[in-house]
Amino acid sequence: MNKGIPTPESFLGFRVGEDRKLASWRQIVEYFKIVSETSDRVLLEFLGKTTEGNDMILAIVSSPENLKKLDYYRAIQEKLHNPYNLSDGEISKLIEEGKTIVLVTCSIHSTEIAASQMSMELLYKLATEDSDEIKEILDNVILLLIPSLNPDGHVMVVDWYNKTLGTRYEGSSPPWLYHKYAGHDNNRDWFMLNLIETRLVVEKVHNKWHPQIVYDLHQMGPYGPRFWLPPYLDPIDPNVDPILQQEIVFMGSSMANELIGRGFKGVACYAIYDAWTPARAYQHYHGGIRILSEAASVKIATPIDIKPQDLRPVIGLDPSKQRWNNPNPWRGGRWRLRDIVDYELVAVLACLRNAAKYRRMWLANTVEIFKRAIKPEDGPFAFIIPRRQKDLYNLYWLLSILHKGLVKINVAEESFTADDIEFPKGTFIIYFAQPYGRYAKTLLEVQQYPDLRETPESPPKRPYDLTAWTLPLMMNVKVYTVNKEFKVKSSELDKVEFPDGFVIGNADSKYLVAPPESNASYKLVFKLLCEGIRVYRAFEDLSFNSVRMPPGAFIIENSSTLRNRLDEFLKGLPVELYAYNELPNIKLAELKIPRVGLYRNWIPNSEEGWARFLFEMFNIPYTTIGNDDIRRGHLNSKYDVIIIPSQSMNSIINGRSVDEVPPEYAGGIGDVGVDHLNEFVANGGKLITIDASCELPIKRMWIPVVNVLEGLKPNDFYIPGSILRVIVNNRHPVGFGMDVDSAVMFINSPAFKCPEEYVVARYPQANPLLSGWILGEKYLYNAAAIVDVPKGYGRIILLGVPVYSRCQTPATFKFLFNAILH
Repeated sequence: MNKGIPTPESFLGFRVGEDRKLASWRQIVEYFKIVSETSDRVLLEFLGKTTEGNDMILAIVSSPENLKKLDYYRAIQEKLHNPYNLSDGEISKLIEEGKTIVLVTCSIHSTEIAASQMSMELLYKLATEDSDEIKEILDNVILLLIPSLNPDGHVMVVDWYNKTLGTRYEGSSPPWLYHKYAGHDNNRDWFMLNLIETRLVVEKVHNKWHPQIVYDLHQMGPYGPRFWLPPYLDPIDPNVDPILQQEIVFMGSSMANELIGRGFKGVACYAIYDAWTPARAYQHYHGGIRILSEAASVKIATPIDIKPQDLRPVIGLDPSKQRWNNPNPWRGGRWRLRDIVDYELVAVLACLRNAAKYRRMWLANTVEIFKRAIKPEDGPFAFIIPRRQKDLYNLYWLLSILHKGLVKINVAEESFTADDIEFPKGTFIIYFAQPYGRYAKTLLEVQQYPDLRETPESPPKRPYDLTAWTLPLMMNVKVYTVNKEFKVKSSELDKVEFPDGFVIGNADSKYLVAPPESNASYKLVFKLLCEGIRVYRAFEDLSFNSVRMPPGAFIIENSSTLRNRLDEFLKGLPVELYAYNELPNIKLAELKIPRVGLYRNWIPNSEEGWARFLFEMFNIPYTTIGNDDIRRGHLNSKYDVIIIPSQSMNSIINGRSVDEVPPEYAGGIGDVGVDHLNEFVANGGKLITIDASCELPIKRMWIPVVNVLEGLKPNDFYIPGSILRVIVNNRHPVGFGMDVDSAVMFINSPAFKCPEEYVVARYPQANPLLSGWILGEKYLYNAAAIVDVPKGYGRIILLGVPVYSRCQTPATFKFLFNAILH
């Protein structure tokens, strides 16, 4: 059955990893098809279509006997993950008969292309070789191989590389995001599950197979070690089971041992990368380890030459020096794509050998992890989420995130008391004692990033990445943590569906009023405005029929068109509309759908991509505008609002050099573009800048605002990603619908000093930290986070925090929505 399978080289016409040669995504899919049709060791599954319509595939590789019994082995995995009422004898039988499940995922970052290329050689080797080593792997392991977590990006990168081959731009990165929305951020989506690709892998692979081991192959910069493996740097999220923490060390060290033993140089560990955030590691909370490897990159497929003096220190090691975590340094020389393929192929096989040889240990540890999960020794008793929230849209979004992550959600069938608080029937309850209780805990609790120091006198070690992701804060959903046991009759929620909106009162009334606190109101209003339905906004408190709403309520004219389509508009959109028969005698403004220009230049910017994702989710029409559009001027004739996503001023004005990209992709808006933006605002336009891009209007548009954090050294002030408290003027149109005390994400952001009348939100005169880590909090005291500055006939709104960061901060979406509608 395994005869006649072509080698990757004979199929492609070149050796995998050959200089300046790349297999396209079409070729990789075709090769996987050929092998699966010819080999009795390989099954091929099509997981679904990607964001841009490419096939996402999974190869299942094991012995022919195992492949005939896949449902049986999946059933074993299910029982190991849910060991309720299993006897010791039953557990022993499952361990004896089960297989280690290993998921290998390649090239989520598409310029890190070696792993996708390597996957063809790995597949061929496992499908054709009959050595004892391969037989042991096939008999004891079920390999789940995903040759690309981002096929769309693979297509883009290969097309760009081939287009620039032989030019001075050979080996450069494409001048656009290599995922339509997320770009490089696509590996930070492993709890929010916003992207199609992430959901396909979680729903059809992780949740279906529950792998014990996930090996995720990446590449890093070219001037550090040649290959990095765990153990990770401290800290690791304490919600990761201790068994998993030690298994990570065991597997990473085992793989490094084999590489070094076979003469591979520059293999390092315990440097650069930590394992703190679930945004990168879904499996750490679902019974599996995440092994990350990072190979030194080349210029896509073009080799590079590195002199010894070119090697640069990274966090935790100097690659040129021999240390315990870099025992055999690489001293420089020529570095090729084929070198990366060789390192990765050996590393994957080493991982599979470990999984095969220690099969019983991996399975026994799995059941032990989940026995402890269903009977935890410590931790809260439950998380309680009231059904009544200010934002029902965010509530059901949060519940759907947890449910997709296999968290069991119960619904109270009666009223009950917990921690001396009365909760009504219908309240949502998440018990900690359940298989994935640790996942719920890490998403729902406040993070306390540890203060790590070499000595008590040393400065703290700075975090690698975000230190906080507390979903109740990021989504403004009230969640209670209850430590004492309580009893209540409840039933498990089978599925999470966004309920339909509805009208309170007579649905035929002249007006319908939507509250300003809910994201659902904005989603509805933008849709209605696009449909030509009249909507007004209240600038004062609105009181009627014992209902009171803060400023910002939406008053919708209930025309015959709306009545006929109201059920359609409210389908799956949990918003409560209040019937109303006359316009109130308060300050109102009729809303118009603005002409929004969203800036994008030729520097790939995930913040711009996530803005498009958000706008499409919330029915906000926009036009992408580039450098040429702004340089041409006459902006007021085309746009009412121009939005510049987070990006440095230098990137906006100067863009990329002709040394980096072809001339048509070089440059920025230039000085003339800045002049045209000033003209646009002076003539009545609205400019919205977000986070880092706020530098542009502060320095080049002559507004009375300064960034009080500019020039501070990282040893004095550093927040790479934490959740902070702000005090919001929610009577200001940009603050409508926000709580006075609100939470914002802060990622190396600015903070402002300006005249008081411009301030929409400011940090308190005390430590603003709500979750995560902060160094130098005193510099934020009383500084502004969001300001609205009038200029000429227009205005400049500085949103000094990432209000839609990775589409993971729904609590602050309203700042941007309000700024657009203001």
